[in-house]
Amino acid sequence: MAKPVILLIVNEKVASLFGEAAKAMGELKVVPSLTFARSQIQTDRWALVVASAQLPDGDGVALLTECRSLCPSAARVLVTDDLDVAKLLRAVNEAGVCYVSVNPLTVADAQTALEQALRVWGQTSREHQSVKGLTSELEAFALTVASALEGKNPVMQGHTYRVMHYASAIGFQMGLNEAALRELHIGCLFHDF
Repeated sequence: MAKPVILLIVNEKVASLFGEAAKAMGELKVVPSLTFARSQIQTDRWALVVASAQLPDGDGVALLTECRSLCPSAARVLVTDDLDVAKLLRAVNEAGVCYVSVNPLTVADAQTALEQALRVWGQTSREHQSVKGLTSELEAFALTVASALEGKNPVMQGHTYRVMHYASAIGFQMGLNEAALRELHIGCLFHDF
């Protein structure tokens, strides 16, 4: 299996820490700015996108929010200098970040962030495969109805998928086996009925 590809939109110091941490984890691509990052996000598939909250030419949280739409299976990590609550809420709720690292970082901090985010990416990739390969008529029916309901309200679009994502991540962290995770997926599909 090919190593996951990780996109870093951070300064040189943070890039070197993540580069050291990621040696055995994946292939790194470092871009220096928001402008370059946007073109990269649109042209390639990423397992993980790591962005600084403040970039020289823009807002890293806004970029991660764009990334959520353009490559939804990519896990997202925010690197920030402060614990601004409003910024963190935007990062979690709008950008769907799975990990926040606070400067100053060490190599161990960067490694922990990458390990956690790649674990989420692996789970998300399995979820995408299971959604693509739905075999149960019950699951297919529930997904169809949920999609139809979400299509009527723009705020709700993707809600069922997000619930399934978060529940699966929690179930995975709890050590649930594949059969239990599959049952959890079915429950998530029906949670709003």
